[in-house]
Amino acid sequence: MIIAMLLTAGFAFGQEHELNLKFNGFENQEGSLMIGVYKQANFLQKPSFAKRVEIDGNSVEVNFKNIPEGEYGVSCYQDSNGNSSLDYSSNGMPSEAWGMSTNPILKAPPTWDDVKFDLKTDKTLTIKMQK
Repeated sequence: MIIAMLLTAGFAFGQEHELNLKFNGFENQEGSLMIGVYKQANFLQKPSFAKRVEIDGNSVEVNFKNIPEGEYGVSCYQDSNGNSSLDYSSNGMPSEAWGMSTNPILKAPPTWDDVKFDLKTDKTLTIKMQK
């Protein structure tokens, strides 16, 4: 009985889920959408999971499969000029459209608390692009 409980608990901790992301609010269809899914330890550095997708309409849907249960944050930007980097204007604000999980309204660089969410089951998030 104890072995069965331990095995069941092990499977519960090792569950993987789908993360479905819907992006909308694009001003144009130029370039690609660069998407990063982060853990707190690597937030806005090297993403744990990443995708680059072409923008072919006013909205884009992306699916990440087999994401381990845990706390994550999503950051994305529209790479309009194809340089694989988020560009900034002279005032330090992004000059390309960007978005984050929880759709925070920011006046300073984002913190982990601004964007984090729990992934305990399959989840769908809608992210509005900002500029």
